[in-house]
Amino acid sequence: CSPGSNGWYLGRWPSCFCRTHVVLLPKGASGSPLDFRPISLTSALFRLWSAARLPYAVQVLTAAGVRPSLA
Repeated sequence: CSPGSNGWYLGRWPSCFCRTHVVLLPKGASGSPLDFRPISLTSALFRLWSAARLPYAVQVLTAAGVRPSLA
């Protein structure tokens, strides 16, 4: 995944940031489909980027009159 070669600077997300892997973890021993819990695994780079950009996003929303809730 190379952010520069995927249009990063043109406002497009690199494809590797858009992938999410869903893993089913067993909750019980029955093997029933209802006994599994889906867990989403996202890109660590995306999580890092979004954490770094959060203060800026809050500033922009506040300036626009929107009060973001960071619960």
